[in-house]
Amino acid sequence: PGAGPGVRGRPTSAGGYAAFATTDDDDATPPPAESSRGIRSGGIDRVDSLPSPAATPPGVGLASSRGGANHLVAPPRSTSAPRPIRSPSSSGPRHHPPPAESDATRDALVELADHPSDSQVKPIVLNRRIEAVPESHYDPNALPFEPLAISDMLAAPQQDLERFLTQIYRSVAHSSPINEKVNTLAYFETLCTDTAAANVLINSSLMTLFVRMLRASKAPTLRMRLSSVMGLLLRHATYISEELASSGVVTVLTECLKDKNERVRRRAMATLGELLFYIATQQHEAGLKAPADGAGGPPGAWQIPPATVGTVTRMLRQGEDEIAQHYAVKTIENIASHGGDWAHKFSSQETVGSLVAIMSGAKSEQLRGTAASTLSRAARHSPAVLNLVLDKYGIKILVNGLRDTSPKVQQASLNLLNRGLADLGARARAALAAEDNRSLLPTLVALLERGSAVLRGKALLTLASLFRLHNRWLLAACATRLLPLVDRLQKDREQYLQRCLEALVATVVAAVPKLHDAILREIDRLVAGGRPGSRERPGSRESGTRALGGALAGAADPAARPGTPGTNGSPLALFPALVHLLGSVALRPRLCDDSFVAACAEYVAKAERTLNPNPNPGSFPGAAEFRSNVYALLETLSQCAPTLVRTAPGAVTTALLPALAGVLARGGSGGAGGGSSADGRFLALKLTCDLALPLWLDPDLDARGGTGEGTGDGRSGDGGRREALAALIRGGLLPLCPALLGDEDPIPLYALKLLGGALEADAAMCGDAARLGLAPKFFEFLSLEHTNNNVHNVRLCLALARSGAVRTLELLVDFAAGHKVAAVLAYAHENAVEPFLEPSLGICAALFSRVVDSRETSGSDPDALDAAMDGVAPLLDVVGVLIECSSAGETEVASFAVPALAAESLRLAVDLFPEEASRAIFARGTPLADAIDALGTAAAVDRGERGFADVDSPTGGPGAGVTVVTVVTGASSGSSSPRRGFARAQRSGLGAIAAAATAAARRASPPFDSTSLSPGETTRLEAALRRLARGEPCGVIARAAAEAADGVAEMLARAPR
Repeated sequence: PGAGPGVRGRPTSAGGYAAFATTDDDDATPPPAESSRGIRSGGIDRVDSLPSPAATPPGVGLASSRGGANHLVAPPRSTSAPRPIRSPSSSGPRHHPPPAESDATRDALVELADHPSDSQVKPIVLNRRIEAVPESHYDPNALPFEPLAISDMLAAPQQDLERFLTQIYRSVAHSSPINEKVNTLAYFETLCTDTAAANVLINSSLMTLFVRMLRASKAPTLRMRLSSVMGLLLRHATYISEELASSGVVTVLTECLKDKNERVRRRAMATLGELLFYIATQQHEAGLKAPADGAGGPPGAWQIPPATVGTVTRMLRQGEDEIAQHYAVKTIENIASHGGDWAHKFSSQETVGSLVAIMSGAKSEQLRGTAASTLSRAARHSPAVLNLVLDKYGIKILVNGLRDTSPKVQQASLNLLNRGLADLGARARAALAAEDNRSLLPTLVALLERGSAVLRGKALLTLASLFRLHNRWLLAACATRLLPLVDRLQKDREQYLQRCLEALVATVVAAVPKLHDAILREIDRLVAGGRPGSRERPGSRESGTRALGGALAGAADPAARPGTPGTNGSPLALFPALVHLLGSVALRPRLCDDSFVAACAEYVAKAERTLNPNPNPGSFPGAAEFRSNVYALLETLSQCAPTLVRTAPGAVTTALLPALAGVLARGGSGGAGGGSSADGRFLALKLTCDLALPLWLDPDLDARGGTGEGTGDGRSGDGGRREALAALIRGGLLPLCPALLGDEDPIPLYALKLLGGALEADAAMCGDAARLGLAPKFFEFLSLEHTNNNVHNVRLCLALARSGAVRTLELLVDFAAGHKVAAVLAYAHENAVEPFLEPSLGICAALFSRVVDSRETSGSDPDALDAAMDGVAPLLDVVGVLIECSSAGETEVASFAVPALAAESLRLAVDLFPEEASRAIFARGTPLADAIDALGTAAAVDRGERGFADVDSPTGGPGAGVTVVTVVTGASSGSSSPRRGFARAQRSGLGAIAAAATAAARRASPPFDSTSLSPGETTRLEAALRRLARGEPCGVIARAAAEAADGVAEMLARAPR
């Protein structure tokens, strides 16, 4: 078979390079391979067929298996070869990694350490990142033959093709002038960039001729052109026969590296690099196919003299031409991608030292990147290389690499760091500690902000490795912009980056329980009187604490080393990290489990015990700072209360809330056990509100699952949370409220919020509040001048007004509820304080309703009823507010409860005080006419609302207190549709107007006087109601408007003529 497109024998751009994503501008992509024919012409040997080449070796351009990479394979001994780096023992590298962990976090870090781009190989010849080689130019008129384009050459008949190639051979081989040879070779270069042509030409006698001429020639121009032609053939061919090995091509190219002309050295190094990479690839593949018994495969034809390896590595020395040096480094980089014996040949101490020098000192950014990548690839397959870099050159060389302008240097430095952090020696560990806040962390964070997706992912892995190595790195990282960046990276869609982010999050989440345990043990030790230098019994809890503290410090000595993150050796110094971590949106859902909440409850309890008066058994050195940190934790817990309620309802109910109640129970300075601080009580009460109220209002509390870890309390199981929470509120929190209401601001505000939520969700607790004597306080606060007159207090008054826990006469006479709510309602309406409107209107309706019920109760005391009527009468002063609120639309108020409650209050006012209410409703200056104009569908449409055309009421009269509204058309007006509520409110309001008009017409005194509407105004009012009744598509509102118009007409019948 001919050398067609399917023939692949080695990783070149036509065969292997292009297969491994070498798509950037480094490479000149060749045209598609054409089929070739075997020919023979004078002096030109062409193969008739090519043997099947070996498959492209695995691992080139891809993340290879880590198997076998932990041991260094020594090459055969040679006196001239550079001395390779050897491990100090035959058992493996000098620094042993820590024992394998059972969790998946470490495995994830190992798996993600290698990205496909870390082992990607690219061509050496024509690599524009190394050198911009000018295009070959030749003089066609000076050629001793007629030149052909490459397509014409491949399409020519066999005899013509043989004749043409023979002319090229003779032009180069015969004793023609050098200029003619150079011109012919320049033309020949144009034929070498096609894969089909290169496969044939490199395996012909032309290549042997070029090797022979390169050995014999001394002219730099000719040597450079010969090397260039050979390099192009090696670059584009997919198969090279072993016959070329006997030509001495390796030795000839090696000798050219010693040429005084730097341009010759460049071409020769590029060509030799392509050849060495090909040989390394073939032998690596042969080694993989060797028999399993270890006997090895047949020896290859390519024998590389040790002098060649030494000459190539000497190209890395300082003073060499940077371009030639770059070709040498690129050669070693490609070879190191395979690993194995060939990578070991180029892993000498001298080579590593030269690569470090180039990485840190070369002027060319591209050269620095290639050198760093070469080090990274060598270290991947040889732990000895990694040990040498870390121990001899230190962490600082890698930190400087992270700050390099070359992304390739940055990525290689991250690779070396990630591999080395799990296996640091003593010197490297000390160097790492010294790099703390000065450079390493800020540099990693900067990469997260500006780096590519791969760089950001690897920086996250580095941070995860640092956190695993030393917990105080976690605290130091929290002081940077890391956590906001982690939250922002959650939105990135790049898969590799997301996997690295997950590895970091998992590392932090796994570290937090150990952090909790260390902190709590340290507190117990300090409370018990332990000191950093004290001796503990072996096996005791204090002894375990010392061992754990030493582990956290990352050294045998438990005292923190200079430069180590967090100079305090105590685990208590790590407490602020918990607060920072909890503030991260990405980490919060993973951290907030039952065990975290239980630990927080312990922190709260221990912090409060430090406030006991002397002698204080709960205090310890640093207690004030610890208490301050706990307060910061409480504040952060309030911010993530929704997450806690969702992820750990059991632990919140049975552990954290009781601990917070304990803080509140201590009270101020007069509390039991010495009292708690005002800051502590405020934060505890705020967090209690943020946690208890959502849980109490959650109908699925008992069915909601937590993390399953529990807190050791049987009540945390399914079916017991609501019972436990109810017992806590009734027995633990409500009894504290009287004292909390008299505490420093803003504690009363949150006490009212807690009470309001509890009573609103469970009306039965109103009796508990009343028995505690809280009802008078609530109505005392219901005053425009009182600082506690807030929406929570108004809602508490509403709950008490609707419940039977407080007698009607108490509300209206003792508490003066009617007078107070009238003032609050008038102020809220006038100043558009909408949160007060609905509860204030609710209190009005509830007070009116209670008096109506008292009136209708058989055997009621007439004196008591009169007193109740007098107590509710002040609400008649806000009839104008009730009229205006009853006509409000969807775009004017937040809920239909506002107009519904206002209309209901109007109806009940007319029922209780027919004469007085009718006078107030039809009094001169009331907003009655404007309110009627605001009713109905036409007015709603003018306000930008949908109106009421698709709702109707088949039952109930317009004056009924409760109406039933059903849907006629329209899918959006279901039984709970807000538009139904507004329709009911308008119907009820019109019913109240009708009842008031009827009462005015039937009272003994004339309905018109100097304080009432004039007959003309009343006539216009009737006309407006008639128009509404005729034009309104909603039958509910239309019928109510007609009845109201009839009542007004009855009023007008008594008007003076």
